[in-house]
Amino acid sequence: MEYSPGLFTSTAIANVELVLRVRVLDGEDNEILRTMVSGSGFGEHTGDCEAGAEALSRATTMAVERAAESYVYRVINSSEIAP
Repeated sequence: MEYSPGLFTSTAIANVELVLRVRVLDGEDNEILRTMVSGSGFGEHTGDCEAGAEALSRATTMAVERAAESYVYRVINSSEIAP
């Protein structure tokens, strides 16, 4: 989180790095896939004191979306999971 001061307002800048460890289990609780996925996000918002929260929210949303896309890609391309 970083603030760039301006004359009348400031700009909040946030960067988020997210790493998730994911396990996929079958109906009998046997592990069929284990992987790590990651995502990064960037958010920027100009305004008053609440600018930081908005910038962080945008960055986090972007990081979660990218991690979810990475997870879906890995599951779809996994040879252990049959359609």
